[in-house]
Amino acid sequence: MDRHKNSEKKSYKKTVKRRRRSNPDKLSDSQPVRFEQIEDQDGIKKTLEVRRRRRRRSQQPKKEKEKRQKLFKKAIVLGIIGIILVIFSLYFFMITWISGQGFKRNVSASVSDVISHDVSFGEFSLSGLNLRSKAFKINSSPREVLLLDANLELLQTRIHPLSFFKKNWSMGNVQARSGNLLFGKDEQDISYNKIDLDNNGQKFVLNKAGIGLDSNPDHFEFNRLSVDECDFHWQGEGMIPDAFINDTNLIISNISSSEIPVDLIGGDLRIPSWPDLSVKSLSGKITKGNYLINQSRLGISQNGEVELSGKVSIKGKGEYQISSDFSKVDISEFFSKVWRDKVEGLVNGGVNISGKLLDKPDMKAEGGFSGSNILLMRNPILSFISRALSEPVLSQIRIENLDVQFTKTLMDIEVSNLSGQSLPLLKFDKGNIKISNNENLEGNIMIGVANEILNKPGVEERSQFSPDNEFSWSTLVISGTITDPKLGFKSIKLK
Repeated sequence: MDRHKNSEKKSYKKTVKRRRRSNPDKLSDSQPVRFEQIEDQDGIKKTLEVRRRRRRRSQQPKKEKEKRQKLFKKAIVLGIIGIILVIFSLYFFMITWISGQGFKRNVSASVSDVISHDVSFGEFSLSGLNLRSKAFKINSSPREVLLLDANLELLQTRIHPLSFFKKNWSMGNVQARSGNLLFGKDEQDISYNKIDLDNNGQKFVLNKAGIGLDSNPDHFEFNRLSVDECDFHWQGEGMIPDAFINDTNLIISNISSSEIPVDLIGGDLRIPSWPDLSVKSLSGKITKGNYLINQSRLGISQNGEVELSGKVSIKGKGEYQISSDFSKVDISEFFSKVWRDKVEGLVNGGVNISGKLLDKPDMKAEGGFSGSNILLMRNPILSFISRALSEPVLSQIRIENLDVQFTKTLMDIEVSNLSGQSLPLLKFDKGNIKISNNENLEGNIMIGVANEILNKPGVEERSQFSPDNEFSWSTLVISGTITDPKLGFKSIKLK
C-alpha cells in the first residue's frame, strides 16, 4: 500500500513538473516539443509533454556545396585570365598590324577616296587609345583649287573605343606638331594615282579576331584639326615658292558642315610690297569656294593694329576683296627703306584691296591715312627747300593735320591729296606723287612758305612764289628717283 502511494506521488510530481515547464495552450508550432495522451495505472488519461529529439545532420552536403563554390570561383578566375590573355594577344596583333605597311596603304587609299585628293600617310602607331602617324601628305589637288601641297608632321588623335568594332573611325580632335601648305599655280598636269591594293586576307583576320581598327573604313569622324607650327607658301608662275605666313597655329573645325571655320593664331604675315604683320587672330570660314574673313586682328610696327574683313577665292583665278582699318601705325611703314629712318609718327586710316592671284595677277589698293605730330628729318625735299630759301630750320619740321590718299597697284603707287602744315613756317597742299616699281618719281606739291622767310635778304627763289596773305605759294616739281630726286620750284598764279 505504501508502495502504491509512493508510485502515485512520483507520477503526480512528474506530471506537475512537466506542466510547469510548458503550457500546451500557449506553445507555438515552432517549439521542438509534442504532447501525448497516456494512461496511468489507474486508467486515468493524462497529457504529457514530450521533447523532440533533434536529428543529427550529416556534414556531407555542406562539403559538397563548398566544393562546388571553389570550383566556380576557380572557373571565373581562369576565365578572366584567359580573356585578358586573349585581349592582350589581339591588342599586340592589332598594334603590329597598324604599324605595318599594309595598314598605312589601305588608310591612304580610303582617305584619298573620301577627300578626292591623292594622299599618303607616314607610319602609324597605337598607344592605348591614342593613334599617331608620323606624317600626312596631299600629293595632288584639282586644278581649280589653289592648294597644291599639304604636309603635316606627327599627327595624333584619340580613337573612340567603338571604332575598334565598327567600320567607321570615330576620333577626337586631330593635332599635328607642324605643317607646310603650298598654294599657287602648278604648271604640270595633275593625275590621281589612286592606291588600290588587295589586302582582304589581312582585313579578314582582323575582323575575325573581333578587335582592331579597320584599315578601309567607310568614313572618318572628327571635328577639329589643329596644326601647331604651320607655314603657308605661295608659288607664282615661274617663281620659287615663298613663305607668306610663318609659324602660325592653324585650326580647322566643324569639318562636317557646309561652312568650315578656319582660324589662324600667332605667326607672321609677309606680303611683298606691304608692311610685315604679326597675326594675333585671323578668323574666317570656307564656304562656296571662298574664304570669308571676319573678326581678324593683326599687329603692325610697335603698337599698331590692323582689322581685316573680306573674302578670298580658293579656286579659279583666286579673286580677293579685302578691307582693312588700321590705327597707331608707324608712318615709316608706308615709306621705302631709303626714307624709312627720315620720318616718325603714328597714323590712322584704312585701305580696300582687290585683285586676283592667277592668270595675269592683278592688285589694286585704295586708301588713306592721317596723323599729327609727324616728324620729318634729313629729308631730301626739306633739305632742298631749306637751301633754296636760306632757312636752316626748314630741314626738320613737325607736321600737324597730315592727310594722305593713295592708290597702289602691282606696277606703282600714286599719292594724291597730300596736305599738311607746320605752323608758323610752312604749309603744303594738293600733293600728287607717282612712284613706279623701278623707284622713279614724278609729281608736284603746292608749297606755302611764311612771307617773313621770303622777305629775308638772299632768297634766290623769291620770284617763284606768289604772295597770299601770310604765306606765299609755289609748286614744287619732283622727278628723278627715290634715292636721287630732282626738285625745283615753279611759279603759280593764285585766284
